[in-house]
Amino acid sequence: MSKILPPNKLRDLFDKELKPSLAHMDWMRRRVALNYLIGLALFVLGFFINIIFIGTFIVFIILFTRGTIKFIKYRAMFKKEVVGKVVHLINPFYQYSANKHISLNDFNQSKIISKPASACKGDDYVTGIIDKTQFEFSELKALHEYQATGSDSRTEKKYETLFNGIFFMADFNKHIQGETYVIPDNAERLLGKFGQNLQRSWLGELVKLENPDFEKHFAVFATSQTEARYVLTPTMMEAIVNLKEKIGRNFSLSFTGERVYCGVVFNRGLFEPALFRSVRYGDVEFMHTLFTLIEVIITEMNLNTRIWTKE
Repeated sequence: MSKILPPNKLRDLFDKELKPSLAHMDWMRRRVALNYLIGLALFVLGFFINIIFIGTFIVFIILFTRGTIKFIKYRAMFKKEVVGKVVHLINPFYQYSANKHISLNDFNQSKIISKPASACKGDDYVTGIIDKTQFEFSELKALHEYQATGSDSRTEKKYETLFNGIFFMADFNKHIQGETYVIPDNAERLLGKFGQNLQRSWLGELVKLENPDFEKHFAVFATSQTEARYVLTPTMMEAIVNLKEKIGRNFSLSFTGERVYCGVVFNRGLFEPALFRSVRYGDVEFMHTLFTLIEVIITEMNLNTRIWTKE
């Protein structure tokens, strides 16, 4: 059974379980930072004193390499002792993997981006069941590979970032044959009714719905107008608007097959340790908020209600 923890229990976790680990981790962090700072200082010094430049450069490389090795160990400990414990506190039955992520195939099946990704990377994968709903999510960066010609007329491989944030997928509670997509409605929000004429999509027909608050934030495209209305009931649209207000981020949704997909844009690493300061309660609180986002999505969108359903 799912449970979203109150702040006092999270504070108890931080004070009673995390602080003992954080003391040793902070010692490791300071050593990593010191390696980087000394190496950088020597490199700058050597740059201005050319006589010893080569020697200081070698020392810089050694210190930088040692610092990087230590940081990798520090990061692994942070994932285990901080992130993993926060996930376990939210729900002890969730499975957490620090270095795994949603697959490239699953991301492309969502079609929340206009072109398929050719590669992806990510981490902080969580899977579990909330009541009757199976889910998976992780941090994910999806990339599109393309060829570009440089100034020397040589062709080189480059990557365009298509998506960077939290990507989530879960069972949907209705049988659907087509595909329905909910994306941020930038054109109409910026240009008003004139923006409607600019809305064209790779996702199918534009669907107009009778919820002005919903249409202010989102555009809907679908392979079937009828099925889009079957999926996006008045209750579902209200829930999506509530979700938008709660998380304050741009996100896209797709309903296809027996799954709902959701991509929330952040454009930065979310569960990574800071190098030049200690782990604070606010860091743990932020992680807790992000990990409980999945429960908010499932609760708000009523995914556990198995009506018209597969049961």
